[in-house]
Amino acid sequence: MGGCSSGVTQGTKLGPWLFTNMINDLSIVGVSLWKYVDDTTFSETVHLNHNSKIQGHVDDLSKQVSADRFQINEDKCKELRITFARCKINFDPIKINYKSINCIKKAKILGVTLSSDL
Repeated sequence: MGGCSSGVTQGTKLGPWLFTNMINDLSIVGVSLWKYVDDTTFSETVHLNHNSKIQGHVDDLSKQVSADRFQINEDKCKELRITFARCKINFDPIKINYKSINCIKKAKILGVTLSSDL
């Protein structure tokens, strides 16, 4: 006998409601977190001469998502680095499930386009 799969077809009216209900308790200490209908965004501020802790935050998110039986689509995850530094700061690439995510120059969030140089 085969396994039983479950889920909600993408694009249905029930999908965003279920997703919002499931991520309602999602929280990550040390980052700003925004939850949308079918998307989640978080940010970290890295001060001059300090190290980024974003990889640890991403790992925490992955653990919470896994515990809630969700899957992160790494191909849809993006990194946008906004900096006012005169010198370019090299950060390690962010990885989700051992896969590096793309670092982009601009992103559209809720109809507003943000660019890496603002």
